[in-house]
Amino acid sequence: NLCSPGGEKVMELISQITKKESLIFIKAESKDIIGHTSANTLNSLDKIFTKALQLSKLCDDKEGVVIFFDEFDAICGPQMNSDVRATLLGKLADKEGIRSDDSKLIVVAATNYYEALDEATIRKGRFDVHVKIDNPEKQYAIEILKNLCELEKLAVGYDIGKFYDDIKNIEFKNKNPNLSTFYRKQGKLTEEEIVEHIEHERNNFRVSGAFLKNTIQDLKRYAFNTRLIIKNNYIETNQDIVDSFIKER
Repeated sequence: NLCSPGGEKVMELISQITKKESLIFIKAESKDIIGHTSANTLNSLDKIFTKALQLSKLCDDKEGVVIFFDEFDAICGPQMNSDVRATLLGKLADKEGIRSDDSKLIVVAATNYYEALDEATIRKGRFDVHVKIDNPEKQYAIEILKNLCELEKLAVGYDIGKFYDDIKNIEFKNKNPNLSTFYRKQGKLTEEEIVEHIEHERNNFRVSGAFLKNTIQDLKRYAFNTRLIIKNNYIETNQDIVDSFIKER
């Protein structure tokens, strides 16, 4: 079970690991699983596990299958139907399926809200390993920025460390990131609790890998739409452009 702050590319991470290890990757997104009725949800879950088990039986000793559940809290949170809960518990502890001696099936689930998950569903014997993935520290975030600039063919004529510090402090135009989801999960909140949550989400989002990637993409578009210099097939943007970009954000 993987827990990370919003914006982390957990699915991409798992996908890359499965490719490296020659494992079959099955993506199970909550939006595709949760149906209008519990019967629809149960049917979707059953199809996923059945397909995964069938594929795993065709694998040789060096192969296997990974089921990746994204946004697992949407399936396994406080609102989880009792029938869905019972089905998940059964599938995850099935000694003739996932827990069989010759099983080649691994189940991975990711969430931004670890505390909201059903304790029985994620305990040992269902999910044996829990990993928390934090946002990158400054030194690693700067390395991510450098790599993204390289990948996006963007030459930033600006001190990359200062650039990181500046974008980290950008104010959001949207003052309520993820507030509707949080409100729905937690029930009625006081104004102080709402403000506290907004600040928490904002601070997490500012330093996430996804935010850094979006920042580079936006800066690239901004450079195209203002003034840019093409040098050695790179888009070169100077300090004035970066300063204007940060100010307008």
